Parts: sequence; structure tokens; C-alpha cells
Amino acid sequence: MTKLQNLIIIGVSSVGICSASLAATKVERRNIEAKIETIIIDGSMVRINSGDSNHYSVIDMDKGKMYVVDASNRRIIKMDIIGKPPEVSSHNFRAQNPITAKLVKKRSNKLIAGYSTTKHVLKVDGRTCSKYYFSKNLEKVTDFRRYIDTMSKMEASRKVQGMPMPPCVRGHDKLKKEMKALGISMKMQIMMGKMGNKVLHEIVKVKTHVKVPANIFNLPMGYKMISEQEMMQRQRRRY
Repeated sequence: MTKLQNLIIIGVSSVGICSASLAATKVERRNIEAKIETIIIDGSMVRINSGDSNHYSVIDMDKGKMYVVDASNRRIIKMDIIGKPPEVSSHNFRAQNPITAKLVKKRSNKLIAGYSTTKHVLKVDGRTCSKYYFSKNLEKVTDFRRYIDTMSKMEASRKVQGMPMPPCVRGHDKLKKEMKALGISMKMQIMMGKMGNKVLHEIVKVKTHVKVPANIFNLPMGYKMISEQEMMQRQRRRY
């Protein structure tokens, strides 16, 4: 986590300003709450619209920074892509039993957002944990892979080593490299036993060579910028 100590008033109107371009990629993705997120990628710049007009994020992949905009509170949270895990006492963590995880390819030629996919099932200790639909074609025609890798690095850098995790989560983490070689995950469905199945994410639409305005990656003027560390401290004080 960053260790900026003071609030900073933004003195410039934007970060990573780029010229209007026809090279952008626009991806619409349904999340676990069945809400549509819009991800716009143009070179090293990314904007993520959550579907809530008061909240969006801007990523500068070249600089390794992410800015989470909260318009309702006129605030921006500045985060490093490569951060640090929260400070958690690990001396009570119990060692977990080894697991056996494997990906099983299934016969499928399903099209998702117009891209052909291959279907695989994750099995951990014989239990079916999740189903994936991978596409290598999407990886070839867009910069979406770089965005996914950036978000994976961000998540991995904040994980607490040794923290107990469910077997299915451990299996997913164990086979990440194998999954990456299969392409981009267009859809992931998790098996929840008696609670049924749940779609974790699904890409529903992809547009390439999209024209985006020059200010789409700008940050609003006059907002307070706080560090990730300060945000976490505020949250702890609430509880």
C-alpha cells in the first residue's frame, strides 16, 4: 500500500491525457451482481465504468497507477498497481492440506461476444469448482490481455501469504499460468453446491477501433486525492 500522508488537491485537470483515437477497445462485461461494467482501453490507458455514474476508475498501466473516482464525495483514491498486503497477524494461520487441481477440457464451440471459445472445468480433489470459456482470438486483436495482467498483479500484490483459502480458490490460483496459456477468460461460472451456480464474469460485447474523446481518461478538477493507505485507515476507524 502507498504511504502518502497528506491530502493533495489536484492541481492539474487530468492524468495521462491522450489524443482522440480510433484505436481504442471497448469491452462490456457482466459481473457477479449481473451489472454491466464498461472497460475502455487505449494504449496504456484504461477507464472502467462500473455502471454507477458517481464511480469510475482510470488506470495508467505505463506508470503503474490506478485512480478510483468517487464523484459523490468529490474524492479520488490513488493506488499503486503493485501494492502491499494489509498488516495481518499470521501466527495463528494453520497449515492447509495439499490439493490436487486440474483443468479438464470439454467439447464445446460456444461463441461469446462473437468469439469462439474452448470450455474447461476446474476440478479440485475430484470436486467440480468452476467452468471457464477461454478465447485466444480476443487476445490477438485487442489490448485486453495487458489489462487483465495488470489487474492480476494488483490483486496478487495485496494477498496475505499463508492466509487460509477454500480449496477451489487455491486450485484456481495454482493453475493460473495454465489458464493464461488458454487465452482470455470470456466467462467464468462457479459451482456453489446447494446454492446453485453463479456467473462470476461474462464478456457480453467487444468493439475494436472505437473512437474515444481526448478527455475520457481525465480526472476531475478540484477533487481531494487520498492514498490507499489513508482510505484503509478511515475504514478501520469506522469499525
